[in-house]
Amino acid sequence: MCAELNIQASSTREVNDLCFLVCDTVKEYFDNAAANYGEFGNIFALFFHDLVIHFTGIVLHRNALSEYPALESFPWVNKNYARMPARIIFDDRGQQKKENPSIVKQLLKGWGLIPVAYGVSAQLAPPRHVFQKHAFKVLLQSASGSQAYLAKKDHQVNQLRDLISVLSRLLDLDNEKIVWANWYDYAESFITSQQKSIKSKGVFVGTRNNLQNRIHAINFRQQGKPVIGFTHGEITNSVFDEPVFAYSDKTLCSTLVDYGSFTPTEETYPAIIKPAQVLRRSSPVVSSLYRPKADIQNRDLAGSQVLFIPTVYQGNCIYGPAHAYETDVYHKWHLAIASVIPNLTIKLHPKTRIKKGFPCKTDYRKLEVCIEEYDVILFDFFSTAGVLAVFSDKPVIYFNIGLRRLHPVFESALRRRCTTIDIDFEASWEPQIRTGLAQYDQKRDPVSNLEFGQYSLATQPDFGLWSTIADIMRSSQE
Repeated sequence: MCAELNIQASSTREVNDLCFLVCDTVKEYFDNAAANYGEFGNIFALFFHDLVIHFTGIVLHRNALSEYPALESFPWVNKNYARMPARIIFDDRGQQKKENPSIVKQLLKGWGLIPVAYGVSAQLAPPRHVFQKHAFKVLLQSASGSQAYLAKKDHQVNQLRDLISVLSRLLDLDNEKIVWANWYDYAESFITSQQKSIKSKGVFVGTRNNLQNRIHAINFRQQGKPVIGFTHGEITNSVFDEPVFAYSDKTLCSTLVDYGSFTPTEETYPAIIKPAQVLRRSSPVVSSLYRPKADIQNRDLAGSQVLFIPTVYQGNCIYGPAHAYETDVYHKWHLAIASVIPNLTIKLHPKTRIKKGFPCKTDYRKLEVCIEEYDVILFDFFSTAGVLAVFSDKPVIYFNIGLRRLHPVFESALRRRCTTIDIDFEASWEPQIRTGLAQYDQKRDPVSNLEFGQYSLATQPDFGLWSTIADIMRSSQE
């Protein structure tokens, strides 16, 4: 397979194939290390996402048309690094220093009335329940420790060295020694051979895309303590069948807290570490906005207020496979849509890393606040915005531009719900947009959003924060 792939790829398919190969290679090293050090005491479980960010980022930036500033530090890369990796000085990353929290805050975070900890982005309360969220952060302990314990640390670092060498050869990097020197310094700052006893009886963690959450998960599980991992977004992660979910939000926990009730029978990318149990909950955002309707009719675009909800402009923070297009190309695609559709408003993503201008109106409010004011919803990347669109009672147009790999069962449901316009992103966009919109105009049969409840709403929720805390406390006494 390696021989068939071009390092300077000529098509999106070739770029994605190479990115998938990077993911598969890291997974092989994870499997081999798991046999020797266990799944949780595994350097590749710890750095899986960082390795994918770094090496698929090199692939994507090499093939990007434009250059983007290094807004984020290692393991993110930019075009200069992708062309010729340079030495990174990790004690001088140029990052803005954060103010130290007050002594009172530090004491409260480390103290906690209940000996159960929480990590980054742990969903302790619904987004709107600010007081409840802060109350839990006083009652629970803030998870401490910025390094992951690894048994036979030096041996595992040598295996990481071997993987870096393999990936460097795969991508034909000239200065492999520099790449390894960067990775060695980076890894050494987050790992330790000294295992410290954890006093907390368990921990709640948010997305395992976050390195600090992965560190907490690895440290707690190696001491036999429960890790309660929340999926992020407003829909079950089972609708996504992508490598990132297999090594991230579906895994690195003993209990997974997911949305809805949908459980796929087959997955291309199952969790690399299968949770012992899965608890279900309902999305509070979807619950508040869902408008069940069996006969949603298309509306004339010319006489409608149309809202387009793209995803983030990523700048240099792009990784693969099939996860993002570079900012300048993605922006030109949006300009093509704006040139064709009348009465278009673009809802900018609140976390966009680069701001761009548009020849149409823009809306900066939260989607859940403004969505009711529009007649037709458009999206081109299935994320939380797409979730809220399909749960609305409005006609939806989905521009399938080749990003995201969805579970086939869910993708079929999405195509029944939306007017799906499949775009060949390497062909001329405007004729495809016009042809797709003509199909939308001709569509007279109503659509339904009734089959989507199973993906975000649990008919019999079995996750409760207090009951889970009680379970953790009981298990520690057994």
